[in-house]
Amino acid sequence: MKITKILAGIAFLIFFIFLSIIFITGVLLYKPNSPGSATQNSSTYSGGSIILNMTEISKHNNVNDCWLLINNKIYDVTSFISSHPGNSQTILVNCGKEST
Repeated sequence: MKITKILAGIAFLIFFIFLSIIFITGVLLYKPNSPGSATQNSSTYSGGSIILNMTEISKHNNVNDCWLLINNKIYDVTSFISSHPGNSQTILVNCGKEST
């Protein structure tokens, strides 16, 4: 009976140490996305990951190919330009730019 309690205590201690190591590792490796730092943006596409920088995003800056970077997410708004409730210039001035 006493050995069972000791083994249970040891198992709990090992489990607690294991969880602590996972938590501390997560805290040390955590890198938040800072708003406005649009040097890179990661987006998921067909199960893969695509990294884009502002140089690539800035190439999509006309009425036939318009991308906006808003809150570190990339939007292709080309098809929305003609139906924007304001006017097309509202979007066109921001094509290929960070528009948050």
